[in-house]
Amino acid sequence: MATPAVWISTSSNDVAADGDYPGDHWQRVGVIDTSAQADFYTHIQVYIGPRRTTKGKPEFYMSGDPDSAWVQQAKQDPAGQAPFWILINPYGDAPIHYSSASIKYLVGADKATVVRTLALREPAAHPG
Repeated sequence: MATPAVWISTSSNDVAADGDYPGDHWQRVGVIDTSAQADFYTHIQVYIGPRRTTKGKPEFYMSGDPDSAWVQQAKQDPAGQAPFWILINPYGDAPIHYSSASIKYLVGADKATVVRTLALREPAAHPG
């Protein structure tokens, strides 16, 4: 299973499909852990070819890149973030080898917003 890369843009949903990244106005902000979110990955597979049906809702949790300024701002003030377009590279950061009918990027139809941030919880002590 691939680890899709997540990019955001607050200025435009235009995509430069001929480069190694979607364009200068896009910021890479994290990845989707498809091993933990297999149901969401079925939605991606419908677009890239190997599936015709999906499971679950088309929603996911993004593992934010700690070096991303946008991720740090979203953690500090989720409600204060401007709406943004989201783009998913279903192949992660690996070079793409595709035919003329293949999809390189998946772009949201409308702007998205940060719903809330999640933090790792301290593990509970085992009762035994």
